[in-house]
Amino acid sequence: MLKILNVAPLLLNILFLNLVFSTAWSITTNSQVIKENSASILYKVPGIPYSIKSIKKESCDFTDREIELLIETFQALPEIYASMGNQFHFEKKCLIDPKIENDTFENLDDPSFEVAQDVFKAIVLTDRVFSYMQDGKLKQMKENFSKKMITHELTHQLDKKYNYSGSDQFRNINGWKRKFGFISYEKETAEGFHREQGSDNPKEDLATQAEGFFFKADYICKHPQSYVWFYYWIGQPAVPTVASCPSEMNTPIDPAKVKDVGYIFISSTDEYAESIFGHSLIRLHMDQPDPFEDFAIEAAGNISNMPALTGFETPEEMEQKQTQAEQMKVSRLGFVLKGASGLLELKVQRLSYRMKWNETTVLHGRDISERILALTQLQKRVLVYMLNKDINNTSNGNYNILTKNCASYIAQVINKAIGDDVAEKNKLGVYTPRNVYKSFSPIVGQDLPVMEGAKSRLARLLPRRKKIIQILRNQPLFSSVNFDALEDPTENIKETVTTLENIVSITKSNRTQISNELKSDLKTFIYTYGAEGNLYLRRNATDLYGRIFVALKPK
Repeated sequence: MLKILNVAPLLLNILFLNLVFSTAWSITTNSQVIKENSASILYKVPGIPYSIKSIKKESCDFTDREIELLIETFQALPEIYASMGNQFHFEKKCLIDPKIENDTFENLDDPSFEVAQDVFKAIVLTDRVFSYMQDGKLKQMKENFSKKMITHELTHQLDKKYNYSGSDQFRNINGWKRKFGFISYEKETAEGFHREQGSDNPKEDLATQAEGFFFKADYICKHPQSYVWFYYWIGQPAVPTVASCPSEMNTPIDPAKVKDVGYIFISSTDEYAESIFGHSLIRLHMDQPDPFEDFAIEAAGNISNMPALTGFETPEEMEQKQTQAEQMKVSRLGFVLKGASGLLELKVQRLSYRMKWNETTVLHGRDISERILALTQLQKRVLVYMLNKDINNTSNGNYNILTKNCASYIAQVINKAIGDDVAEKNKLGVYTPRNVYKSFSPIVGQDLPVMEGAKSRLARLLPRRKKIIQILRNQPLFSSVNFDALEDPTENIKETVTTLENIVSITKSNRTQISNELKSDLKTFIYTYGAEGNLYLRRNATDLYGRIFVALKPK
């Protein structure tokens, strides 16, 4: 309900308003009487899907121009606004007193003001929706303002029928929750209100947001989450939406350069307690040829002021960050306990996908599973706006391993970007990386091939390695090789590397005597050690694989 100062209507001001602006609407002109009695007339006008009630004693009828504004408002709104049947009718109430020199208002959110009333089966629009007194002169409200006020009240009626303000999808935008019998919004995560009145309750939030969505071209820039919710649940806005928002919303990621959005599930690992359920990332596929130049968006727990690498640092910046991190070093146990206790900051970062890929598959040996989400251009644009906001924020609240983790952030931000709750919690009410990955099935455009980490690759290659060791043991050419050192390569790393170097050296010296089948086995054999967990062994094996591959290349 919209509010403004309640002044008792007078017969004098009713006549005054009608004489100044236009004559009252003639019920016999282009209208149809539905019902009439001694007190009132109920009639319909073409272009307005609901009836209008005229109270005979008050003589406060809509003027020609006001009827036109009602018609124009309905023309600007989606068809759903005409779907409420006989739920209500329109009435007009005259409140402006011509004796008051400045009968106007500066702040719609002042609770002592009343512009319109929602009464039983009626929307009562006061004359303040259409006009006001200033310096002793009666002036006409801007048409856009009048349309917003009409839309506000119509949205309340729409909400009565469909309970939009009670839906989780809408309430999540500003974090509306009921606590101890009272409903309030979560200031930390709320997107914000179009007008202060919207913070009263979800119903006023919905009605005030409708004013902006339908009649403000830059509404998407200030309320991207609400914009996409209205777009997909109610309909398209009445005015063209701006093509671009202020530069800070396009930094550090330009939404126009994002081709696709992927959800990444990184396999679990027992190396770190916080990773036993896996890890989640958003991958933004950018409009450029090298896929490793894409961006990875990560939400993770971070100790306050602890520098974190993004992959975009210069060598000097990287060295400086590493030095700072060493000075603030915290034990793994201390880090986990802080995360479980909600004492870590939730840090949202834009990372180099190349860096994250190397860290995940090579350094930690974990698999990457990715689903490309079938998002519209609008949904991608809104998602990037929200990501940029959180990346640029100095604070996004506290991280919690169970309740506010990598998966919960990504699930919620994507849900808001598409205007629906697609990503779901597991049976225990927790967002986990794997469960979010599965729940995105309805909006998956493409499942990319799994990018195998070193651990999975090693598990797959070990049977092949053992078989090739038996083959090589039976080859006179390799009789000097100590194959026992290769059975358990991590027992003596340096001896393993020396033995592999010996095999490569023998192979290079005798390549003409080696069959093509054995050459293939030798390359595969050296390759398997490149998937070992020890970094020293992995690096040397990778180098040796390159040397043997070149040595056995057909001349």
